[in-house]
Amino acid sequence: MVALARAGQLDVARQLSSYFAEHDFFGGFGPEADAPGLALWAIEEVSIRARDHEFDEWLWPHAFRKAEYILQMLEARRPIRQLVRGPIVPTHWDDPQISLVCEPARDGLIVGRMDWQRPLLFVNAVSYRGLLSAADLAERQGHRQDAARWRQRAVELQRAWVKAF
Repeated sequence: MVALARAGQLDVARQLSSYFAEHDFFGGFGPEADAPGLALWAIEEVSIRARDHEFDEWLWPHAFRKAEYILQMLEARRPIRQLVRGPIVPTHWDDPQISLVCEPARDGLIVGRMDWQRPLLFVNAVSYRGLLSAADLAERQGHRQDAARWRQRAVELQRAWVKAF
């Protein structure tokens, strides 16, 4: 989707972005912690190239929801689980961990599940990028308090990430 937008195929990228905007989780391994951040980055990449205020207005509630989900993961004191929706790789349907998005946060980082692992640096890097992308959209939509809050949390996440690295 991002490659299509960058290549000037905005109509196709916009069509594809609706799925990423409307669904918080996607992929064959159930709800994974990297999805909100990746989706925010991708839809923002399309949005900045589309330069369409109506499109941004349509994206806004979806971006808000995803950014707030990232904050929930950053503040998690218990595991977060989500209903499993969409097609799943058949061998994983009965796995008791299929609904696990993340474990309790640790040291300012999301301990998120992705591809049946806990890739700490990757999940937090895409969540950082997602918060910044959401903040950019919030600024364009006039939601300056949300933008400032998400940017501040991104700075905190970046510090925790550097420390873990």
